[in-house]
Amino acid sequence: MMALAAGFTLAACCGLRAFLPALAAAIAVRIGWLTPPVEMAWIASTPSLVALSAAVVLEMAADKIPLLDHALDTAGVVLRPVAGGLVAALPVVSITGWLGEDQRALLMGAGAMAGGGALGLGVHILRAKVRLASTLITGGLANPILSLIDDLMALAGSILALLAPLVAVLLLAAGIALLWRAAAGVFPAPPPDHSGSMR
Repeated sequence: MMALAAGFTLAACCGLRAFLPALAAAIAVRIGWLTPPVEMAWIASTPSLVALSAAVVLEMAADKIPLLDHALDTAGVVLRPVAGGLVAALPVVSITGWLGEDQRALLMGAGAMAGGGALGLGVHILRAKVRLASTLITGGLANPILSLIDDLMALAGSILALLAPLVAVLLLAAGIALLWRAAAGVFPAPPPDHSGSMR
């Protein structure tokens, strides 16, 4: 339960920042908080940590530059679900194992990966809608502020996912609800078409 809560919270944070939750998970493996099987131990290697750190800095910086932020959103359709699947599976397989003879462990790892990918994509789509609304309403002037909020939410969520997973899940649910309301408020559903109805 705690592993799933941690994994899915990290995956949702990937919908905001693809690489920051992965870096947090890699650091957790490096210091021994998570102990994944050998198939995933590469994430805590020095080259991996260096590459993830550089990617975090580049992603955060690029997201605050007009036009580049929209290019990132386009790339995020692929990057963020992939990252979400990886970080969702990591806490689960750290407990259950991965490629052993236990079919249940394999199914749990694969399920966490699929669910994490879907969650990362869903949060990314909601975030992209809010960002598009900001561009339309403010001409993009508010986008760097929203980007900074994304940074802080992804950082706080990633830390909470590892330290207090159940608290993180509750905050995650509240955050997704707020994103949903914000996106729905700016892009309301069209009114039903009654033109073909009988009078």
